[in-house]
Amino acid sequence: MDALKTFLRFIATRETDDDRAEVRSYAFNHAERIAAAMNVSPETFRESLMLVDDNDELIRQLRRTIERSRTKARIRRNFELIKRAQSSANLLASATTWIGGEAHFDLMSAIGSCVTSPKDLLVFVGEEFEVRIPMRILIGLERLDRSDLRGHVTREGLCVRWEETGSMIFRSQEIAWAIRIEFPLPVRTNIAA
Repeated sequence: MDALKTFLRFIATRETDDDRAEVRSYAFNHAERIAAAMNVSPETFRESLMLVDDNDELIRQLRRTIERSRTKARIRRNFELIKRAQSSANLLASATTWIGGEAHFDLMSAIGSCVTSPKDLLVFVGEEFEVRIPMRILIGLERLDRSDLRGHVTREGLCVRWEETGSMIFRSQEIAWAIRIEFPLPVRTNIAA
């Protein structure tokens, strides 16, 4: 369990007037772990504890600071996830092959490495079209637990096939304010015979 979550639980158990002074003591004794989780030095953390005399006010400030720290950590994790997903999409897109008007790609790898959040979009960007597929669809495909899924993109949407007979087409959708992971389709080349 992370240090901030443990500290919040400790604070919650010390809500009575008699026990509130223990929060300051706990914070001093565990300053290295708590400060590291907040991305500050232990010295800075201890100094900030000494600036507040009232235990009630200290607890309020600690709770606000912990929530801000946890929010920042969540944002950093999401940013890293998005960066990795975009890198994967770029790599997978480079292996995409065109057969007629269909861009064939490794659907299982895309599901495994490009999915970020259900509310985000995987956007297939071609020269002449753009297909926006909500990640919740890819998450749903992953839950099918099939290893034989194949996919290709056309201007009509994402076509998913399995075995020899099954297929589904997902049409392009727009989601306002969605984060876009772009899958840049390679340029089609015309090979003259």
